[in-house]
Amino acid sequence: MQGYVDAINAYDYATAWRLGGSNLGSTYRAFAAGFADTSHDTLTILDVHGETVHVRLVAEQTSGQRTTYEGSYTVQQGKIVAATLHKVGGSSAPSASVGHCSASVKFARPGDGGSETVYVTSNVPRSPVTATMHYKTKDSSYQSVTRTSGAASITFGIGRPTRDYTVAVDVAIDGKAFCSTSFTPH
Repeated sequence: MQGYVDAINAYDYATAWRLGGSNLGSTYRAFAAGFADTSHDTLTILDVHGETVHVRLVAEQTSGQRTTYEGSYTVQQGKIVAATLHKVGGSSAPSASVGHCSASVKFARPGDGGSETVYVTSNVPRSPVTATMHYKTKDSSYQSVTRTSGAASITFGIGRPTRDYTVAVDVAIDGKAFCSTSFTPH
């Protein structure tokens, strides 16, 4: 985790991309552009449970404004495979119009022709959720609805995707919450 943030602070976005930025649901260009107004990030690791690292991240903008985020990163074999961060500060309770979610997959490395499940947790109950898989040659989307708890799961067949190509999965819940995860078929 610290190497990822150190790379961002050194404006070495290619290294940050290799350390897991590629799994966070955007193109390299959009990933790097997302830091255009950031002068420095300070990472505090709050705790670690298995592959999940709970963090506080303070992003200092070039304007001097500071924004604090909290959430978690999932790290496997030294690489970030999923992240969920939300802005904190101001009011202690999140706005009703702002949602938070996290996503994970059942199999990080599913086999050819099998199925995969995306698990979603959120604070957005009874709302449409869409998971979009970004395969090497096409995108595929699947829908569900979050339960009263805000959780959902979406199971789908992966077909015969390109082996060892990391498939980014973007999750959107009714335009109120967004998160991502990934899987790499073998």
